[in-house]
Amino acid sequence: MALIAALEFGDNNIRRYTKQYLLADCRFVFDRPYNAFSPERPARCERLEVVVIAPGKKDLGLFQWFSNQEIREGRIAISLIGDMMQNQADPQVIYFENAKCLSLSEIYDIDNSSRRLVKLAIVADSIEIEDVEFKCV
Repeated sequence: MALIAALEFGDNNIRRYTKQYLLADCRFVFDRPYNAFSPERPARCERLEVVVIAPGKKDLGLFQWFSNQEIREGRIAISLIGDMMQNQADPQVIYFENAKCLSLSEIYDIDNSSRRLVKLAIVADSIEIEDVEFKCV
């Protein structure tokens, strides 16, 4: 069994995505403000942290997104793939709306097969996993 994940930018309303980056790692950070050991407000998604297999040197889309503080929408699709492409399960899809890139760092790992990686921290107005929506404010 193998996991394959991709960060995709596009239009969530029509489910059309025009740009895709393969992920080497991803982490979703959720929290719930509390007071005296009791929840104070609804749960929220604090940020999405992704490590992208770096695109070619001429593809500066991620750097422009970080630099210009553009707002984007898209999704992260995570698929579990079985042996010989059989028994492929439905992907887990995390949709994000009105997202900005908070931080970007480049990683050069000489010993890794993906030697050049880009790490992003993303915040969004809302994150949707299946039918559960988290507001990020």
